[in-house]
Amino acid sequence: MRIAQGAVKRTVQAYEAYREVYIQEWDKRRYRLPRLLQTWMEGLNQSSILLDLGCGVGQDSRHLRRKKYRVIDVDGTWSFLQIAHKRSTHLPLVQADL
Repeated sequence: MRIAQGAVKRTVQAYEAYREVYIQEWDKRRYRLPRLLQTWMEGLNQSSILLDLGCGVGQDSRHLRRKKYRVIDVDGTWSFLQIAHKRSTHLPLVQADL
C-alpha cells in the first residue's frame, strides 16, 4: 500500500509539534527493554549492523549500543534525532522517510 506524501508530512509535523509532550512521557519512566527486542537480540550476531527504524529519541538504540551492538538511528523527525544525539553522541543518525 502506498501512503500519500501529504500524510507522511502531516505525521512528521505532528511529531514535531508535540515533541516536548512525547519526550516528557518517555522521560517519566525508567527504560524497560521490550520483550520482543530481548527475544530478537538472542539471535543476533554481535558484528551485525542494526538499523533502529523509527528510533524516536533513541531509547532502544542506547540500550543496544551499551550491549556492544553497532546501531544506526533512523527517524523522520529531525528534533528526535537531535535529542538522540545529545543523549548518545556516538550513535550515527539518519533522517529518512520510512
